[in-house]
Amino acid sequence: MEPVVIVHGWSDDARSFRGLAKLVESKFELSPTLLNLAEWISMDDDVTFADLANAMQTAWAASNLPTAPRSTNIIVHSTGALIVRDWMTRYYKPQSVPIKRFLMLAPANFGSQLAHKGHSFIGRAIKGWKNYGFETGEQILKGLELASPFTWSLAERDMFSDEKWYGAGRILATVLVGNEGYDGVRAVANESASDGTVRISTANLNCSRVNLYLDENQVPQGRLEVERCNGAVAFGIINSLNHSSIVPNSIAKSPALEKLHQVTLEALEVDDADYPESASKFKWQERLFEMTEDGFGSSSMFKNVVTRVSDNVGNEVSDYFIEFYRTGEDDVKFEKFLYEDFLDSVHAYKDNGSYRALYLDVGSLLASQKSKDFKLKQLFISVVAHPQFHDKNSKVQPVGYRPLPPNSEGGLRIPKQRLEEFFAPYETMLVNVVLSRTISSGVFAFKRAG
Repeated sequence: MEPVVIVHGWSDDARSFRGLAKLVESKFELSPTLLNLAEWISMDDDVTFADLANAMQTAWAASNLPTAPRSTNIIVHSTGALIVRDWMTRYYKPQSVPIKRFLMLAPANFGSQLAHKGHSFIGRAIKGWKNYGFETGEQILKGLELASPFTWSLAERDMFSDEKWYGAGRILATVLVGNEGYDGVRAVANESASDGTVRISTANLNCSRVNLYLDENQVPQGRLEVERCNGAVAFGIINSLNHSSIVPNSIAKSPALEKLHQVTLEALEVDDADYPESASKFKWQERLFEMTEDGFGSSSMFKNVVTRVSDNVGNEVSDYFIEFYRTGEDDVKFEKFLYEDFLDSVHAYKDNGSYRALYLDVGSLLASQKSKDFKLKQLFISVVAHPQFHDKNSKVQPVGYRPLPPNSEGGLRIPKQRLEEFFAPYETMLVNVVLSRTISSGVFAFKRAG
């Protein structure tokens, strides 16, 4: 078997993974020299992801780890997934990367809902520390924040690249995440469909992307396409495990941990025949789903949608509201459902408000179609952005974005038949919105001199 490298997550260290190393060593009869536990600085406020990628490349060479294509297996936990993905896409090509099997345990592939909570919350609720001015790794947490430009760009590099990174003949990747939150004081960090630290939908590396170009009246230009990511990544939800307990050790003390051991070891034995050239369902994914089906069944169906809004003249639009609605009737009851049940939360990225993460209870939306009050022929989505442009007061507001009138049928229209396509649960969708900016004729004019 190929050498195995284990990379820990934020605020952790290699000692936490000695049990996992013993499990792998005993199963595959690996000598200790073929097992490497990474140790990286995560709590220094000045260290960036780029620094870590550079340092990982240097440490890889210094440790004489294999550099031939597909010559190493890697296991990561949490933030470790972002570090390895950043490193491999910076220094290698899909055909040259020295990773064969890539097992991600509770990866923060699209961020964590805790990263922006602040020192006191992170220190007391998550780590149990007293808040005495400790460093938390400020630059790392910025990249870990929901809707960060870093996780968006990283997905563009490996999930939407022209060349496939994952699948047969490439990296054989598996993502595992739990569905149970924390106990005690740490339970303050829990939320629906998460493991206490990462959401199921932000752990899953499988994702989709939509490019939405809107004219001045918010009419979409061209056919609306949902682009699936390029490559095959196996994904499983293991019931009754949280962000910490998803890391296996050498002893299994419960049915959930026994299942974790089984899945972990099988993920380190998969080969090209278990992955497709191009398909959403494949042998290892079907096997993994069989082993983790109860985790899907007991998990709420949520989706992470990341929006990035700009305009046609290159401005980032940081002040906007995503509006969901039906048309042609009094919709107070339905709107109450949309904004109290369906839309669970919205987070604007702190350093750039043009990026937002919308957490959607898509299970409630799909279930609502069984009610005569909430049945949809189509769902409309529009953007209310500032500054708003109105023809009648263009002298006061000479530039801006036209809002849609009430009950308008403008904006993005999703017919009932495409609801499941747009609102597939347990994953992330990246939505790139480009608004048309209206500029009144009074902004710039020429007058004759005579």
